[in-house]
Amino acid sequence: MGKRSANEAILGYFYQFDYSILEILNLQNDTNVITIEGVEDIDVNLNDETLAIQCKYYSESDYNHSLIGKPIRLMLNDFKKNKRDENFKYKLYGHYKSGQNKLKHPINIIYFKENFLTYTEKGSKKEHYNEIDITDYELNIFLKNLTIDINALSFSEQRKKILDLITICFKCKNDDEKNNFYSNALALISDLAIKKDEKDRKITKKIFLDKINKKIVLFNSWLKEYKGKNIFYKKIKDDYFIQDLNTSPFDRFFLFEIDNNNFDLSKLKTLILLVQKKWSKISKREPEPFCPYIYIHGICKNNLISLKKNLWNENHIFIDGFDYQDSEFNAYSIIKKPTEENNIKFKLINDLIHIESILKESNNTKEIYQFYLNKIIYNNHNNTMKNISIIIENIDDAMEILK
Repeated sequence: MGKRSANEAILGYFYQFDYSILEILNLQNDTNVITIEGVEDIDVNLNDETLAIQCKYYSESDYNHSLIGKPIRLMLNDFKKNKRDENFKYKLYGHYKSGQNKLKHPINIIYFKENFLTYTEKGSKKEHYNEIDITDYELNIFLKNLTIDINALSFSEQRKKILDLITICFKCKNDDEKNNFYSNALALISDLAIKKDEKDRKITKKIFLDKINKKIVLFNSWLKEYKGKNIFYKKIKDDYFIQDLNTSPFDRFFLFEIDNNNFDLSKLKTLILLVQKKWSKISKREPEPFCPYIYIHGICKNNLISLKKNLWNENHIFIDGFDYQDSEFNAYSIIKKPTEENNIKFKLINDLIHIESILKESNNTKEIYQFYLNKIIYNNHNNTMKNISIIIENIDDAMEILK
């Protein structure tokens, strides 16, 4: 696959995800259900009627019947095999660079057979209607149930329509708010698309809106693939990690997932000290001194001990909520204010379960930044808290964003 076609294919996935979001936002009531990757890319169940939609995006290609012939034949196969009735509709929704005038309406059986059901494969002429033994009567029913729309919105037009609907749904006051909701929506749709069981790929408008209505902003692998790694990380850095002289004295939680099988103490220590340097102020001139909380997800006990020992031996002062050997975790201990006298530079969290206790006991404004390899590390149900989740390939990526 060439570079242009590869880019177009990636754009096609995002176009499909966006169209799924658009279809959900346009649902009128909560009895309607959307299935992601059902019979087609998107199945819309409206009471007793189902609309199965195949979504295509060819921004660099002219329209030709051959581009939609195969997906239409697959729809016809489903119609024939499952004996669909008039309550099961099909739709091919596509965007093309040009050439839309090649498709003539209305589509009769002769035109349909010649242009979509007859094709050449390995030098041999194929007549699909004969191969699946379908009658003209059945074809007429299928054609009545089929909509072909090759004048679909462009990528940017569709995205704008989604953002406008999100603005209305959530009464967004600025671009940041609507973009955050959109990011959550995209993450949710891409997550649904890879669920194994079809029942897990179904969603209503109410559930969809509830799930994306949170302060967590998900930057997932699909978005990274679309933007390109360097642009993707630069945008995240510019949006969330630009430092200035007036950094607010918040409780910031940095959660990093590592592959313990490829444990690199030196890199991990460098990452921790980078976070400590950029997100702590403990001088006497600072009216509200602060320092970050850091949690390393996936690290084994022995490697965590080695990390702590190495940091302590180099005189990097930290606390972890354990006041003496064999003591229980004490949230009050770890939320202790850093000062120039105690020289606490950062706070290491040993276990994921301790985060909830710390969040509960702290009265400060709290922000969570998660850098995960496969799955979100921590799910917090407090929608008022900033919670940014970023997929990375390794801790080098986290350092690239934070440096």
